[in-house]
Amino acid sequence: MAFWIDGDRQNPLRLKSFSSSGTSSGKSTIKITLETSDPWALGDALRGLAEVQRSQNDKQEPKRRLALPAPEEH
Repeated sequence: MAFWIDGDRQNPLRLKSFSSSGTSSGKSTIKITLETSDPWALGDALRGLAEVQRSQNDKQEPKRRLALPAPEEH
């Protein structure tokens, strides 16, 4: 049995396997193995995944507000 990404049989990426595991901290990990014989599809998938990773790493931490004394009135 094969599973095609997006349900499209023309898509060269196919789901080969997947698994999951949990930790005591409550987080879970999903591992997905995709298969392709098309080097262009491989490159496109890797670029897309790199973009996702980059956007997750680029999240800026909220700026901390400094506790400053109230301005003096003149």
